Amino acid sequence: MSKWIDDQIVIDFPVPSSIRQIISELEKYDKEEDVYFYFDRSEWLENATKDYVYERVLTEEQRELLIQKYS
Repeated sequence: MSKWIDDQIVIDFPVPSSIRQIISELEKYDKEEDVYFYFDRSEWLENATKDYVYERVLTEEQRELLIQKYS
């Protein structure tokens, strides 16, 4: 069971590889209960997804789902 990740939110859309890498790190730090690195990467996710919305790779709704799940 995840400590900080909302497992009820399903990400069922394509995610850029750089975001998948951040998610992988978030899942690792969540499992290890490493609060410092988890929330550091969580902020990184928020910033990176803003760029992808601006570039129209992600929609604002997709970004919100990612943020809700991992923040």
